[in-house]
Amino acid sequence: MTTIYALLDPRTKALRYIGQTRLWASRKSAHATPTGSRAMSAWGQDLKQHNLKPIRTPEQLAAQLAE
Repeated sequence: MTTIYALLDPRTKALRYIGQTRLWASRKSAHATPTGSRAMSAWGQDLKQHNLKPIRTPEQLAAQLAE
């Protein structure tokens, strides 16, 4: 089953990334390492400096979009 998910900034609830995967359990941990674009890496480092993690579950995405 394919899962559509998003990464949201925990401070502002701003949408930062949308992705899809068939292996949700392994994919969500893969976003813990800074890779990809410079902007995404900088955002990830900023969250890490503030001891924060992105909101990254499909359920939270659905709640965010419903607001």
